[in-house]
Order: sequence, then structure tokens, then C-alpha cells
Amino acid sequence: MIEHLRRAGYLVAIVLVCGFAAVHLAGENGIPALLAKRKQLRELEERNRAIESGNQELRKANEGLKSNPDVQKRAVREALGYLSEGEEVFHTDADAGKSVAPPKDGAVEP
Repeated sequence: MIEHLRRAGYLVAIVLVCGFAAVHLAGENGIPALLAKRKQLRELEERNRAIESGNQELRKANEGLKSNPDVQKRAVREALGYLSEGEEVFHTDADAGKSVAPPKDGAVEP
């Protein structure tokens, strides 16, 4: 009789442990959460790669600005709206009716 009670106790313990494990594996911190975190990790890694690629492009442009006078001049002209000798500005239909003649000093009005 004691042997039957002992086996029944082991069986109940095993069922409880399996039930407990199943509930926790299927719960909010279980396998679905693990899969969601893995997906989130992949997305963040992809985003980091894109950001790093953009950073590389910016570093390359920065090096060009540091070392190449022609790139520096072009960047300043674009930022301030200046023209070099012999350059011309063409306005689109959005500028129709406006005066398009640049000032004599080579600056382009915004």
C-alpha cells in the first residue's frame, strides 16, 4: 500500500512539474517572448548596420571636406548660395514671375 502511495506521489509531482513548466513556457516570459526578443534583436542589428553605413558615408564626406579645397569651396557655395565664375542658375516653374537675375557679387538670393 505504501508503495502505491509513493508511486502516486511521484506521479503527482511529475504532473505538477510538467504543468508548471508548460504554463511558464507558454506565458508572457516564455517561448513567445523569446521569439519576439529575437525578432527585435534582428531588427535592431539591421538598423545598426544601416546607421553604421550612413556613418561611413559621413566620415568619407568629412574627410573630403578636410583635405580637398575644391570640395570645401563647393560645400560653402551650396550652403550660402554663391556661384562661381561662369556658373548660371536656372529656376523652375515654381519660380515663375520672380526676378531671376543674380546680384553682381555672385550671391544667389534665397
